[in-house]
Amino acid sequence: MPVVQQLLEFKKYPAMLIETACASWAFMVSSLLFYGLAYGWDRFGDSLYVTYLYVALGELIANVSVLLVLKVIGRKVTLVSFYAGASICFFLGIINHQFSQLWSVERVMSMLASFFTACSFCLMFLFIGETSPTTHRGMISSGGSFCARVSAFFGPLISAAGLTSAQSLSLFGALAASGALTSLLLPETRGREIPATAKGVHERRKEQKLLFN
Repeated sequence: MPVVQQLLEFKKYPAMLIETACASWAFMVSSLLFYGLAYGWDRFGDSLYVTYLYVALGELIANVSVLLVLKVIGRKVTLVSFYAGASICFFLGIINHQFSQLWSVERVMSMLASFFTACSFCLMFLFIGETSPTTHRGMISSGGSFCARVSAFFGPLISAAGLTSAQSLSLFGALAASGALTSLLLPETRGREIPATAKGVHERRKEQKLLFN
């Protein structure tokens, strides 16, 4: 299908435009949070090697967990849950309490948020492709990946912007919450045939009784 015709179908079938925008935003949020956390561990006093070891183990568990959870509760609920979990952890991390010289509420919650963020980031690579029709999958998946790569530059900048811990955690928490809300507008794709055309996306949205169908 010619590119011009592909673009015109976004206007003809607004449901596909809405889902593309929502999936791209969710992808951007995942990427920003993932890299924002990855470049912000130096604010804790412990060795960076130890911290990155904990985070690496958490991400490994996250990647395996995604595969297991998807089969049980589906894509949409899983994605919303991961974003909501990350948001809660970020906001709880604002609590100023030290368990010991090295461990604090902020550090523990940041590591838990890193787990949920890694889960959502991993899932978005699959989900954005499944929400796209066959005729537009290359365009939508590439566009979403491009948005994620752009936002990946802003995560580390936020961590290095000189904000207080409470400010950066609040911002990350709000972004994670926006990812959860945006994901609610996406369809469930587990066990369902992927639409071949933009018209199929419109019909799927009506079938699942989603907003803006």
